[in-house]
Amino acid sequence: LLRVLAGLDAPFAITSQQGNDFSTGTNLITLEGTAPIKIRSIKVNGVTHPILWTSPTTWSVRIALPGASHPLLLEGIDYDGNPLPGATDTITVDYTGPVETPESWVVINELHYHPAVPDTGFLELFNRSTSSAFDLSNHRLEGVDFTFPEGSLIAPGQHLVVAANASAFVA
Repeated sequence: LLRVLAGLDAPFAITSQQGNDFSTGTNLITLEGTAPIKIRSIKVNGVTHPILWTSPTTWSVRIALPGASHPLLLEGIDYDGNPLPGATDTITVDYTGPVETPESWVVINELHYHPAVPDTGFLELFNRSTSSAFDLSNHRLEGVDFTFPEGSLIAPGQHLVVAANASAFVA
């Protein structure tokens, strides 16, 4: 097993744009890269984002850029929750589109309060923007006692449902 795993090892690197800084007119970007198999998650500027592993050593991550120029520090985190030495890379992304805030565009679209079926209440958010995605990490919905986990994105035109009990809601 160790021989097989050794053959799968890869350096931690951003491969999007060959790792070079770039400009974009859209604030929702996808970065791709490689990582050693010891990596469990990746933090972007200290925030853990959901990673899509496309192979044992290649990954992609979606990021919503909140403003104009963004130096992004990516850091590989091991299975014990610690930064892996040498597993960092940086890239700067210059966003050239309009800067918008979630407070201006993300609205409560639907609210099902006090439902007939217990624990099936929900709140639906809607991103009215046609061009901007927003990172809702650590934003809090007062009154429903909910804080968005790190890496929570809402894309342009997307709906996002927050349910009191996800299993009951789905059923």
